[in-house]
Amino acid sequence: MENKAASASRWVEQSKLLWSRLQTASVIEAAALAAAYKMCMDRRRCLQILVLALGMVLLLLVFFLMKRDAEWLDAFHEAAGDCLPKVKELFWGLKGRCIGYIAVFTLIIADFGWICCIIKNL
Repeated sequence: MENKAASASRWVEQSKLLWSRLQTASVIEAAALAAAYKMCMDRRRCLQILVLALGMVLLLLVFFLMKRDAEWLDAFHEAAGDCLPKVKELFWGLKGRCIGYIAVFTLIIADFGWICCIIKNL
């Protein structure tokens, strides 16, 4: 039982880590958009594209870290057995982590859209 309780505790910590990655993604996106706006005001279109592309790369890294966290969560959940409750899936069978993935990919797609608009207006 002690091993299951330790796995449950690890699951809770890993869950916090996964959701903190989503906060990190928000900060990265805000910084990329603020820097891109500043570059736009200074008429530095190439730097604006570079900043948004860098933001996309960093968001992609956050996504892969979230995927890795999810693998650890699944392993700890399996090891914890019945120490963790079974929860219902949220919307249309999606788990909370899938909604987090969608949020990060939405930010990546938004950055890509901004880059396309900038290139179109060069």
